[in-house]
Amino acid sequence: MNIFKRIFRIGQAEIHAVVDKMEDPIKMTEQGIREMKEDLDQAMEAYAKVKALAIRIHNAADEKRELAADYENKAVLLLQKLQKEEIEVIGQMVSLYLTHFDLYKYAKVLAYNGHNDEARYQLWLIKQLYNLDRPYENLLK
Repeated sequence: MNIFKRIFRIGQAEIHAVVDKMEDPIKMTEQGIREMKEDLDQAMEAYAKVKALAIRIHNAADEKRELAADYENKAVLLLQKLQKEEIEVIGQMVSLYLTHFDLYKYAKVLAYNGHNDEARYQLWLIKQLYNLDRPYENLLK
């Protein structure tokens, strides 16, 4: 067995010697540079694609923010134009389903329509029932 290992090692050494003679350091370096340039080109292309995607996503997010702000402004205008009867109907609906979210929205409707004392009362109810302290100033934001 030992002889086979030695013969195998001799054959391996001869093969390595032949490969070493075939290798030209200058050609190997040039090939390495070519491969690196190809990798760099691929990396630059991938970077450009990612950057373009990021710009598109950023622009889309800006558009969505503007659209959301526009919808919010329209909703505020609608809330400010409610009639007294409509406010009373909303109050009756809220009294049937006493969740802090509904009470807060009702307080917002009241505040937007100039019923400040009633809005403060709704905030007081939220604090008493749900132990949530909501400042009046946040209603008009």
